Amino acid sequence: MAAEEPQEVENWVRQRVLGSGGFGVVTLWKHKHREEMIALKKCRSGTDNLLTPKHKERWSKEVEIMQRLSHPNVVKAIQVPSDLAVLRSELPLLCMEFCSKGDLRQILNRGENCCGLQENDVRTLISDVKNAVQYLHSMKITHRDLKPENIVLQQNESRIVYKLIDLGYAKELDQSSICTSFVGTLQYLAPELFMSKAYSSSVDYWSLGLVSHEVITGVRPFLPHMAPVAWMNHIRNKSSDDISAYEDQDGSIVYCKEIFPENHITVTLKYHMEEWFKTLLEWDPKKRGRNKDMKVMVFDLAEKIFNKKIVQLFCVTTYKKWSYEIDDSTAVSTLKEWIRRDTGIPVEEQELILANGKSVDVCNEANQCWIAQNVKDGTPMVYIYRLNQFSIPQVTPRIPSRVSKMMEEPRVPMEYIHLKRAWAHAVFFLQQECELYRTFRHSHTVKLLHIFIKCEHLKQKSQLLNTQLQQARAEQYLSLQSLQIDEQNLQKVKKSPQSIQQKWIQNRNSLASDMIDVSKKASEMQGRCDIIRKKMATLQSDPHLRIHEPNILRTLMEAGLKCYDQLRRRPREARSQRSDSIEMVKVVYNCLKQRDILLRDKEFNIHLQQVVELQIEMENLLHPLEQCIDKVKELRLKICQCQLDRQKDVWNLVVPEKTLDNNLQTQPMSVKTNLHFNPSSNLEDSEFNLKERKQLMSESSMTPSIPVSTTSLPVSSNIDTSTIIQDNIELRHLTLDAMHESYRKFANIVGDSLNWSHLE
Repeated sequence: MAAEEPQEVENWVRQRVLGSGGFGVVTLWKHKHREEMIALKKCRSGTDNLLTPKHKERWSKEVEIMQRLSHPNVVKAIQVPSDLAVLRSELPLLCMEFCSKGDLRQILNRGENCCGLQENDVRTLISDVKNAVQYLHSMKITHRDLKPENIVLQQNESRIVYKLIDLGYAKELDQSSICTSFVGTLQYLAPELFMSKAYSSSVDYWSLGLVSHEVITGVRPFLPHMAPVAWMNHIRNKSSDDISAYEDQDGSIVYCKEIFPENHITVTLKYHMEEWFKTLLEWDPKKRGRNKDMKVMVFDLAEKIFNKKIVQLFCVTTYKKWSYEIDDSTAVSTLKEWIRRDTGIPVEEQELILANGKSVDVCNEANQCWIAQNVKDGTPMVYIYRLNQFSIPQVTPRIPSRVSKMMEEPRVPMEYIHLKRAWAHAVFFLQQECELYRTFRHSHTVKLLHIFIKCEHLKQKSQLLNTQLQQARAEQYLSLQSLQIDEQNLQKVKKSPQSIQQKWIQNRNSLASDMIDVSKKASEMQGRCDIIRKKMATLQSDPHLRIHEPNILRTLMEAGLKCYDQLRRRPREARSQRSDSIEMVKVVYNCLKQRDILLRDKEFNIHLQQVVELQIEMENLLHPLEQCIDKVKELRLKICQCQLDRQKDVWNLVVPEKTLDNNLQTQPMSVKTNLHFNPSSNLEDSEFNLKERKQLMSESSMTPSIPVSTTSLPVSSNIDTSTIIQDNIELRHLTLDAMHESYRKFANIVGDSLNWSHLE
């Protein structure tokens, strides 16, 4: 902080220095009465006379450029408050929005990011910086000093936004741009800028590639420990497909066409980023960032990559994360084939469960597996289980090669640069094991959630069975009451056919037998459902459910981070000395030991077996339960049909078919008119109100019985035929009214459509 600057100016209070360079300083100012903070860049006091005309021109140019730019990923220039205008020297002040979350260099320096950021952070960061560079180029401006220190973080309502700052070296492009006085950060400069050659916007492509690679892996791609002049002598001979190079412990230079495997992004995204890096890190500036037709494609390609839907999965059997790119047309069957190819689990033995516990619908597209929220938090979207199996997997840990070599020879001294990278890979291994076990424990939670959903489904089926059975019993009771009345009245009918009564008795006995059978089966189903619910409650209260991540693995990971941070902060003069790896090896060894204990937990394995057994028990019960429900529904239909058949028999006794046909035209009202019925009055399945139904049945039982003749008379009968016909006519109207009322009440109780065609 410049001593000449006052601590307060009117309503503004100086907080601290945010950054400084050879001639400039950026300070943070806060308003006394408002929650307003600004970053003010000014020429360092006393250096005005030291600035060359070119420096002054560059300073003024930055202020002019910043004031006309407007993009969410470029730090915003704002008007200098009138109170602070007094701080201006010969050169203009630059007032900017304050980004409170620091810069990217601070993020990369954290020990947990020694092998790169998490995938969601990688996506948003590279996308934001790419958008900023694309905007500058659209304004015919090249940044030329793109580096982590010039990328700041600002928190908005939903996420961290990354913004470019410091356009002090930016230059408006023309056809003969020449860099002759660059004094910016050299490690991120494109090769042509070192040679003072003509350059174009492609210099920003190179810097964007270096920053993006460091964001993913934690290190710059090309020999990061060497000075630019030294590494350029090696890299100038790389092929177009080489995207990184490192010095092995034997001093040889190793070129790579792939991103280092020690990273936190999915394999699918890694593959696409490798293709993108090949365009960004092309040595030839004329080809850099362009396709075969020499059209700029670096921005469109990045946009296409980050718009891809990548499904992240965790396979319980292989104890490994997988990822697959899908689109709107990808079927689940295709996804399962990919899983079979990679995991060896046959398609028919795969059980795919979403993170919310629901089963993946194999009949639909794989889009159902892609969940935006899981992209943000990096958790798997789908969990893969082998059907009817769930146990702690016994798999060999995947140890990075540098860590394996370090474990074999822990006392062998190494140079600082190799030791630092080996320890960074050790931290990555500790993070990986902690994350894998945490994910496995979460797969247990997902499985329990899945079973709980199944249990709720069984509960609903059980309740439906109970409701259907209660309705069937009520309908049977009503039918028996009606049968009793009909049998009593049948005895009063002269010469009634014996077969009718026998048929009614047979139907009654058949219904009674069926009711006993379904009641017995339903009782068995209800008992099994109760047992399952009790087992589910026991599993939910199991202590294993509350353990998501053993503290021991996290403790060891933090111990590894502490070792790495101590090494990274070693004074420069001490870095020339070789050191052994005993301290870090102890941490890794303890991690392997604890991992072995956790993956051999017999009690947890027993618990997992109980989970599987309960799931199998549920699935074995579901089909018989549905069959039992269908049986009860069939019984209800049978009860209704028997009632209708008996009513038809009554009608045939009350009104002989031929007699009825002969007299219909002489009557003021037809049978069909009298029997008008509104189907909308049918009841849906609901809880049976026994009290109400008993009242209705009591009212129905008081309907006057109607003694009538049989449906036919012998030809030799001495009874006056005209008298019988007249009696039948009178009885017909009385019967129609009584039957109409009876059927109305019956329909309200039964809730099923009545087929009145039987009575016509």
